[in-house]
Amino acid sequence: MKQKACIIIYRNDNAYHRSNLAGFMRAIREAGALGICLAPQGVTFADGEVDLSRSYRSGGTLLLAPGSSDVPELRREVGFLCESFEVLRIFPCVEDDVFTAALCRRDFQVPGLLPEDAIHFRDKNVMARRAEELGVRVAGWGLPLTLQTIQDFIRDNGFPIIIKPFDGLAGRDTYKVSSEAALERVWTAVRDTRHDYRVEKFVVGSQYHVDMLFREGEPVFQAVCRYTHNVLEYQSNKPLGSVLRMDLSHAPESDMVRDCCTLVRGFGLGTGVIHAEFFLPEDGQPVFGEVAARLPGGYIVPLYAEAFGVHLAYEWARAELEPAYSLVPPRRRPMAAEFITTSKRGKLVQVAAPVEPQVASHIAEVKFTRKLGDVITDPRFVAHDTLGYFLVRGDSEEDAFHALSRVREHFTIELEPTRG
Repeated sequence: MKQKACIIIYRNDNAYHRSNLAGFMRAIREAGALGICLAPQGVTFADGEVDLSRSYRSGGTLLLAPGSSDVPELRREVGFLCESFEVLRIFPCVEDDVFTAALCRRDFQVPGLLPEDAIHFRDKNVMARRAEELGVRVAGWGLPLTLQTIQDFIRDNGFPIIIKPFDGLAGRDTYKVSSEAALERVWTAVRDTRHDYRVEKFVVGSQYHVDMLFREGEPVFQAVCRYTHNVLEYQSNKPLGSVLRMDLSHAPESDMVRDCCTLVRGFGLGTGVIHAEFFLPEDGQPVFGEVAARLPGGYIVPLYAEAFGVHLAYEWARAELEPAYSLVPPRRRPMAAEFITTSKRGKLVQVAAPVEPQVASHIAEVKFTRKLGDVITDPRFVAHDTLGYFLVRGDSEEDAFHALSRVREHFTIELEPTRG
């Protein structure tokens, strides 16, 4: 009889994903199975961190997207493991591997999200069209087939518009176009790969994220946060944080949760975690942005662990593996979180958390993800090149929000310019 095991497809080797890996491993072991980690060559694990690991050659980089050679090799590696183990589940750690995991499940009859459903969570053109069919409000969109096509879209929707990859994440290669001159520059950048892009109407309003855990189509955990600045503003050196919304029983938060339930059921996800983005324009009716079938990134998993006592990686694996699984969060605290960033570039020579008692009293956690000597380049597009994150507590939602600014300015960050 084959030994039971779960496969974790691991890619981005950083503090955020190491923590998620630990959550997966804890639940897998509690279920009496082995945790097998598929990781790029060069990634090593401490004794006891995983039960077994196998390496694959990454066609991309550890911090960015996979290469074209990754998918066939990963599928082969999963096949080798399925020959030796009874594979119960396959967990992808990052967005780039959601569809690959679905292909592997279909290849080897492993339960979970399959490609015909996973595509709703990866191809934003499919995602938007299916959302419209389900009655969820989305921003106007189109395909940049020609320059004239884009100009016609602008004529109908006005400036600004967004041009972004149909399968992108974290704001990579995303352009906000606010003038004809800007359109000319962006068109020059994307015209040879236009089939990889989509055009969207820019929605003026606050940006929110909704994170939920589903089991057999029913929500067992939900959280809504408002970003302190929109993600595109973060790319313009605005601080990026999230403030937990405490009341989900009224609009617009209840509308966002409702729409997520509609999307998950219509997209074909039974059990798993989602991370969704919404915008809230002046009319107060949420506009759906996008949704991913994976754990939220950055500081969000630690934020929920502190605010609710719920670690989403651990709970996702439990929901998949425990027949009688249920979840009642042990607490609900007003909290907020923010990336630790700097506008300077160079070698990190000093970084320290605030020590003043009146400031430190607001802090629930500080996590530095970069070490002294690291070269900080441009953290705006990839969260992994930020310096870390901090969590703050408050007596209320508003108090937690204001605590972010009270703490932010008191970090000690020094960089030494590098040559070249």
